[in-house]
Amino acid sequence: FFARIKENGVLAEERWNFNLSQLTKKKDAKKLAKALMADHKLAKAAYISWEHHPFTLKQLDDFLKLASRKTNGEKYNQLYNGYMMHLGFTGV
Repeated sequence: FFARIKENGVLAEERWNFNLSQLTKKKDAKKLAKALMADHKLAKAAYISWEHHPFTLKQLDDFLKLASRKTNGEKYNQLYNGYMMHLGFTGV
């Protein structure tokens, strides 16, 4: 996935890897989790990617726990809940 970001009048491209099974280092997991929390469009792109390359909620939970070991993943509950809503598992 490519994200185009305009920063200080300059267009920059950033490539994100949403493959949770390849994110085994805490720093990489934390970087992605923070980016997803900060940008709802990027999070939506991740949800779509995860849905089409089926990642289970357990895999997402493991990823979030890796990203935030101190809070056992709770820091990023918004991502977990957002993915559940994307999949239609919750009704609000």
